Amino acid sequence: MQIKFSKIFNELFKKSALKDVGILSFGTALAQSIIIFSSPIITRIYSPSQYGEFVTFLAFSNILAVIFTLKFETSIFVPKYIKEARNVLMLCIFLIFSFFIFYLFLTLIFDRQILRLFKIENFEFFLIFSLILGAFLSVNNVSQFFLNRLKNFKMMAVLRISQSILVTFTAVVFGLFVYPQHGLIYSQLFSLGIIALFLMFFLDLNKIKFRWKILKDSFISHLNAPKFIFPTALIDIVTLQLPIILSVLLFTKDLSGQFGLAWKVTIMPIILIGAAISQVFMQRLLTARSKRKFALNLLLRTWTALFLFSLPLWLLFFYGETIFSVIFGETWSEAGKIASIITPMMIFLFIASPTSSVFILLNIQRYSLYYGLLVLVFRSVSFYVGFIYDNFYIALYLWVILEIIAICLYSFIVFKKINQIAE
Repeated sequence: MQIKFSKIFNELFKKSALKDVGILSFGTALAQSIIIFSSPIITRIYSPSQYGEFVTFLAFSNILAVIFTLKFETSIFVPKYIKEARNVLMLCIFLIFSFFIFYLFLTLIFDRQILRLFKIENFEFFLIFSLILGAFLSVNNVSQFFLNRLKNFKMMAVLRISQSILVTFTAVVFGLFVYPQHGLIYSQLFSLGIIALFLMFFLDLNKIKFRWKILKDSFISHLNAPKFIFPTALIDIVTLQLPIILSVLLFTKDLSGQFGLAWKVTIMPIILIGAAISQVFMQRLLTARSKRKFALNLLLRTWTALFLFSLPLWLLFFYGETIFSVIFGETWSEAGKIASIITPMMIFLFIASPTSSVFILLNIQRYSLYYGLLVLVFRSVSFYVGFIYDNFYIALYLWVILEIIAICLYSFIVFKKINQIAE
């Protein structure tokens, strides 16, 4: 069995065309590992309530980061010449600045109502700081796309690792010595701000001069991004952040913090292992999508390998509370209980998500949109049912059951579509 595992990962570096994927995967894995291994320190500095406020802050910022660019950054790869790609980059920076100003005015009008709704106390700059972090995240994301276009993959990996080191270091320092109450939020702002500032100078973004004709031409030329890519991306990010938002909106910040840590730990295998295997699967399927038997065999072998990789996760299912109490501290035992409940769902997601690229390669992305809308609805319904019964765990159990059913349906469609490939 070890030989089969090694074959899967050797595929990542077997061809020179996949060398860049290896660099990015290594950078992502190391960056996420730094965050995970520092978590036992972070959880002993901050309380679940403080962590709940932090993950809510991140949820807002991540959603705003998608809205700020309307996904025009995906069009950076489209132009034939780098000068035209830079025009798209200029358009993205202009949109970030424009949306930031627009939402800033809205925030100044409705900030008190929103803060009260999400139980944010004694932190009047919460929403403004969310906007600032959203802008930083947008600049970083757009810059990563441009670096990808330049094929500067080493810089992309270095930036991801540097960001994790900065965030971890500042979170500890701020929590112990500077801003104990909101240290996690300030660490994100400081670290992402430093990275964004570096990118501004590295890519000469500080020298950009906005020319209306160029902005208009770029907007019109790449209008497919906001028309087709943005809606799906927005649904995806809202769906991803929805459990965090609903947990604090309908329940408590403390429960939101406990859930945030459980989610962070259980989703890590998807980020570390699933992402790498997804790249290999997509590359192999790309060369074999006209061969039905080979494609089916590839799909089944990938699912089998991912199932075997997922076996250690069952430890969280059986011993979640104990594991979390030992690693993160007794205060976080409830996060372990939550992790044990959502682990079966995360295992199904871990197995299915790397093969979702089938929809892109077979040009049937509409199924991804339908799936995203379905998930958005039943996650909302699950948490609302839990709210009606005033029981957070009813919401979790209902969500897990519905999510597993949806993942099985999604995977069945993947299998069916590959099985319909004409030889």
